Amino acid sequence: MNIITKALIASFLVFFVLIIGGIFAHSGLIIAEAFHQIIDSVGYIFAYMVMKKPQKYNSKYTYGYHRLEVISGMTNIYLVITGALLSGYIAISNYFSNVHDFPVVVAIISAVSLIIMYQVIVSEKHDNINEKSVWVHAVADLSGFIIGAIVGVVIFFTHAFYLDPLAALIIIFISLALAFPNLKEIILVLMEASPNDTTGLEAELKKKYPNLHHLHIWLLCSHMKMATLHLTAVGKTTVMELDKEGSKIEKILKKHGINHVTVQFESAHHKLPEEMD
Repeated sequence: MNIITKALIASFLVFFVLIIGGIFAHSGLIIAEAFHQIIDSVGYIFAYMVMKKPQKYNSKYTYGYHRLEVISGMTNIYLVITGALLSGYIAISNYFSNVHDFPVVVAIISAVSLIIMYQVIVSEKHDNINEKSVWVHAVADLSGFIIGAIVGVVIFFTHAFYLDPLAALIIIFISLALAFPNLKEIILVLMEASPNDTTGLEAELKKKYPNLHHLHIWLLCSHMKMATLHLTAVGKTTVMELDKEGSKIEKILKKHGINHVTVQFESAHHKLPEEMD
């Protein structure tokens, strides 16, 4: 079972734990947290749908639906950040309003929930943006449950209710620390930043193909590296000879993890659009 399926199942199980515990303890705050978990589940459902989406190509989406992976990843990361900030706001507001929950119930529910969510973060390797964002989401939730369990026990024995908003601030910090590296990766993909050292790679290629220029490399998604380049043909070169040169260049780039290469051949007299009047 992959991490996204596990996260979706775990999210619904945690929801039932929270809703049952909230009803048993007559706690509006725990029930509110249960519905927060349902909102999290929306992110997991989207990630699951993207995972199941066939990568088909058509006249409108000529590269298929690979970018849905990036959109799903961004959705989950934003849910992590929003959820942490919302929980923090509720905890701080309740403290200053002198509204306190049942620390024993909070500790028990948090302990059960973290056991469930732990099964998600120990899943197999996750190497695409969609799965990474789900893992970050699960770790952020797990961190909240761990802190909730500890704080619930401490408050029960000490009645130090100020630890509740303090714990919320710690959870916000952890969530942001987990989310921002993943968000940075997503933004780099959306900005079509190169995953490789383009200057160094172009210099390497030019040792064998000095007429190579205009090399562009970018990510369509985490597992689709794209590259385009121009190569000026010298002398009377046949189409077959050019095709062989293109294949050699593709093999070199594939060693660098680039799996979709477009080579444009041109004559020595060819002018690029930016060079035209």
